[in-house]
Amino acid sequence: MRAIHVKQQYGLSMEEYTKLYHSVNGKCQICNKKLSLFSKDHLQTAHVDHCHTTGKVRIPSPVLS
Repeated sequence: MRAIHVKQQYGLSMEEYTKLYHSVNGKCQICNKKLSLFSKDHLQTAHVDHCHTTGKVRIPSPVLS
């Protein structure tokens, strides 16, 4: 289910989503809280950093190149 959402919403494969997660060491970049790739708790699941105006994903440059 998460794979479908990530692909439809952000155009990312699960491989790309996983790379993003690991590029930030599985932690929130604001509060440093440990996150999960998959969790039933919405607040514990890693989210994709994106622009709410354009929908463009913010990706650390070397991660998905």
